Amino acid sequence: EAHNNLANAYAVHSYNVDMGGKQDAGIPFARKGIVILEALVAEHPQDSRLQFELGRAYSALASILPGPERDPALVEESLALNRKALAIDEPLVAATSGGNREYVHSLLADYINIALLLNAKGDYAAGLASVRAAEPWIASLPADKNDKQVPLDATFLDWHGGRSLLELGRFAEAGKAFTRSYASLQKIAAESDTLQVQYLMGGMAWGLGEVNARQQRWAAAKEWYGKAIPHFDTVTAAITLDYLDQKPVDMAVAGLARSKAELAK
Repeated sequence: EAHNNLANAYAVHSYNVDMGGKQDAGIPFARKGIVILEALVAEHPQDSRLQFELGRAYSALASILPGPERDPALVEESLALNRKALAIDEPLVAATSGGNREYVHSLLADYINIALLLNAKGDYAAGLASVRAAEPWIASLPADKNDKQVPLDATFLDWHGGRSLLELGRFAEAGKAFTRSYASLQKIAAESDTLQVQYLMGGMAWGLGEVNARQQRWAAAKEWYGKAIPHFDTVTAAITLDYLDQKPVDMAVAGLARSKAELAK
């Protein structure tokens, strides 16, 4: 128990350090937590809770590896860690027949994170496949008004699925995903307006800007890019984003400028 608590403390500290803009300082703590948990799981291979904590530790390290600059090696390592987490969570969910909500949410996070990284690599078909693999699990969760993560997970699936569809040229489907979740996030924000919610709202608006810009609908593109930027500004004023999350922010600014230029012709 003491070793497990120490491992979790390392994971929490690494996350807090990362959120403070010191990614390189947080990574060693996350790695220490994984070493401890891997040893504990080796000693107690039937302990499902330890397995679950190890999966979470893999995800925690994966989430802080991508830094402010593009580094394909870190993306690959992050993807490998998320796949390790998935390999743990899938059997745990199967063993409980999907009845443990915590396990299902962790599984959903694995699919979401994998989709993010596959999109970052340009493998949009595989990114979309990861989103589609998650959808039956989110649909399987019984309604629970106290579980606020379900509607948020649904928007994450639309965010990454929409980006895959966008890059695959399936603009109508991408537009539906972004529109659906922008409306959902407005409702979520009315109850709990967090930086995560603001980022996702900015992302959906950026996505709709891209859908319209790529079809040369410049007036609509300008409108949606203009909506995206204030949401993103709220986030970037508070935290430093890694390059994966920063990219749509920069593209929204560039997209707005281009839309204005096209309309001025």
